[in-house]
Amino acid sequence: MDRLSQDNGYIVRKATSYDRLFAMDRELLFQFLNDTQPDEMAALRKIYKSDLEDTLVSFINAEVTKTRGSLLDVLKHGIEISNMKLELRLLYWSQLFLRQRCLYGRMAALHR
Repeated sequence: MDRLSQDNGYIVRKATSYDRLFAMDRELLFQFLNDTQPDEMAALRKIYKSDLEDTLVSFINAEVTKTRGSLLDVLKHGIEISNMKLELRLLYWSQLFLRQRCLYGRMAALHR
């Protein structure tokens, strides 16, 4: 665990931090959302007030578990709060990943 956190940037957390019902670490989720999308979170906070966390977690869960929904799809494309046309991203690609993806695309084109 020490190596993962020191060498690879993993965040080691206690199991009690994990919401088993919704399969997520709520604290890290909202830390990410507040850090990366402060304007959207402020707008949502004005509407949902103290129910914001439960509302968003329930909405994310509904998107993941709906017919033809998946966790991967929700992570890649985010969620849209329909009554506001407000989109929350749940994943940001690292620059390294984007460069590797571009390089892979070029290599695949060469082998066609």
